[in-house]
Amino acid sequence: EVGDEDDYEMIAKLYSRHSGDALALFALSLCPGIYGNEMLKAGLVLALFGGSRKHLSTAGRGSKSKAPLRGDAHVLMVGDP
Repeated sequence: EVGDEDDYEMIAKLYSRHSGDALALFALSLCPGIYGNEMLKAGLVLALFGGSRKHLSTAGRGSKSKAPLRGDAHVLMVGDP
């Protein structure tokens, strides 16, 4: 079942272990097999969850009803593989 009480407790313990710093938690969770590069991982996490909000007109050009859309995420990484 989604939203099980045990799942919530496990997430709360994991979050508290990292002093409530969600960015560090997500950055450490991204590609855990690759050691280091915490700043690069944090940048990728921010690119994944960030972006500028765009709105798409749902009924045509003159319509006032707009659906929210996630903006494009552009990332350029340069360096040795």
